[in-house]
Amino acid sequence: MLDFDAESLSSLFREHFVSVRTTAREVWWAPRGEDEWLRSIEQQPLPWWPTRRDLIAQALGADAERYVSFIAARMESGAYTYRCPAVFLLAVK
Repeated sequence: MLDFDAESLSSLFREHFVSVRTTAREVWWAPRGEDEWLRSIEQQPLPWWPTRRDLIAQALGADAERYVSFIAARMESGAYTYRCPAVFLLAVK
């Protein structure tokens, strides 16, 4: 899920659960090689959002595939780690 914060997410659950607790933190992800990274850039975060590969193509035009190939090769060496904000929710009925 995207486009939310901890408070908006927990408010959705408060109507139906006795206790709702959220924890916000960063999550780190290091792709295990080229194939995992290539699969990740093909995913759409939401049905109407572009893939990461689409965004790369929009930004770099004719150089997009050269960039994707360069980064994919670097993934094999474990050169990159991503960080992403995340909210974890625990709800008790």
